[in-house]
Amino acid sequence: LEHSLAPYVTFLVMPIFALANAGVEITSPEYLNIFHYSSEIGSIGMGIFFGLVVGKPLGIFLASWGAVKSGLAVMPEGATWRLLAVACLGGIGFTMSLFVDALAYTEPDLVDRGKIAILMGSMAAAVLGCLLILVFSKKRK
Repeated sequence: LEHSLAPYVTFLVMPIFALANAGVEITSPEYLNIFHYSSEIGSIGMGIFFGLVVGKPLGIFLASWGAVKSGLAVMPEGATWRLLAVACLGGIGFTMSLFVDALAYTEPDLVDRGKIAILMGSMAAAVLGCLLILVFSKKRK
């Protein structure tokens, strides 16, 4: 592997490692449909997925922007507002997300569905962040 690709490969392999270690038992292919809506439980998977892929990066970016614009923080030398690409990597979240999932749900089925959504959302955030970093780094050159 070329040295410059190593961080990107790490972000893509991490969710596979996490799935193996999270103790998720996939008893039906329907478990992988995280966008499924049920009248009893709503759409747990969709909320978790978009929270990781949209909510966390948006929160990181807006908090950073607000701190810089209000004068509470200074933008590091050489940094640009392409920080959004790096903020997308903030959506990669296993430990606390899995912890909150275990606290929020008591039924093993719901806990497993939450874990799968966490892992898929983390994977999507990793891919999105890596792609945006590649796109923005090509524009700078």
